[in-house]
Amino acid sequence: MISIQWMGISNLTIGILFTLTSVPAYPIEEIFPPDYVYISNATNVNKRYSTPEAANLDSCNLLNGTMYDPTLKSASLPWLCFSEYMWVASCNPDPRPGFLSLTQLVACEVPECSGLYGAPPDNPKIYPDGTRYWRSSLDNMCHKIGPDNLTITLSGDTNSTEPWHKKRDPDHLKANLPYKAIVKDQNGQPKTNFGVTITTDVNPDSGGHIHTNARPKGKLVDRVGTAVKTKDGKVSIPGKTDGSGVFEFTFGAEEASGTHTLTAKCDSGCQAPASTTVNVKVDGLEQIPSGASFYTLIDTDGTVIGATSDKHKANHYLTSEAATILLNMASSYHAEIKYWTKPSNGKKSVPPLPLYLNDASLAWGGVFDINGDWKVDHIEHRRGAVIDIRANSKPGSIPSGNFEKFIKLAKYYGAHAKIHSPVSDNQHFHARLLNREE
Repeated sequence: MISIQWMGISNLTIGILFTLTSVPAYPIEEIFPPDYVYISNATNVNKRYSTPEAANLDSCNLLNGTMYDPTLKSASLPWLCFSEYMWVASCNPDPRPGFLSLTQLVACEVPECSGLYGAPPDNPKIYPDGTRYWRSSLDNMCHKIGPDNLTITLSGDTNSTEPWHKKRDPDHLKANLPYKAIVKDQNGQPKTNFGVTITTDVNPDSGGHIHTNARPKGKLVDRVGTAVKTKDGKVSIPGKTDGSGVFEFTFGAEEASGTHTLTAKCDSGCQAPASTTVNVKVDGLEQIPSGASFYTLIDTDGTVIGATSDKHKANHYLTSEAATILLNMASSYHAEIKYWTKPSNGKKSVPPLPLYLNDASLAWGGVFDINGDWKVDHIEHRRGAVIDIRANSKPGSIPSGNFEKFIKLAKYYGAHAKIHSPVSDNQHFHARLLNREE
């Protein structure tokens, strides 16, 4: 308990007696008033000082009363020291002549506190930097609180989606994920109408791509819903939290698979940004098993067929269902005599060479940009159900005499095979193993 009285200032007599009770343990940065006014009966009458040092407070004392700051003692000078917010010449006075109540003084000198009562966060005055002012109903003093100790989190139902298919979904209504950025203060209360920024980035060598040139990072729009179009989304968007402290937005996947990072930052006041990982991928793809005698993934020079060291090193991924059909087709083609060839010397027919398997899908599916430009250079090859099989003049190719037989073989197993890039060094069978367009 602290009791303070001020007496006899010039021709104005001010008498104030107040008691400080315990104040709630909120993160109070400072209690107003922070500065002091110093009045002397000599040369410094009614003079204000913004800092204790400027007023030479070490020689200041309060005659016939209790010191406002007990560390400021001196008997040599007759100074009066008190808070500047206790000395007001222009406020509406209390009905009692010559007396200004503490409540009136606070409301007058600190307009941020006018009309604000109760413990925070009830009805505070909030400034852009997060600072709040609050007048406590316990001590009727004006308190400056903050800035708040804010936290931001990201929330979403799932962190995985398939790649976008631009041809089938030109407005980008699919392959979208809704998210919420949530801002709360140190008391767990929502921070409303608060500025946040959302950004998206991508791991440059994820999803089966090892080229990093101008890689698309994903698309963000500042809304959610079943009909949200994200085709024109940005990599960074600003937003404001609603009445629940929430900013809702949508992430739209690119055509290329990969690992993306979403980051939510407060415009000010938050301890740290929040981030979450989004995997854009086709689930369930597996490397085509090697070692089978009916097909091969390795070329005659020892390199992986179709792979490129600077763009895509792993290019032979299928679903298990598609891989089973491929194995059945390859084993039948190798075992059945009708596919065997008779050498020019007239000797006994021999089984064909193993099928030389070119591109299937990348490890996580999605667009297979063989030129490394993030465009659909390679038709289909997105979902692990399509593979190219050599059918040209290179070693290991299906000979032209077996083309029609191979097409019928594919049909027998429910697949579809068609010659692509005819009459070229890249001529090959484009085989839809599950007989569906990708």
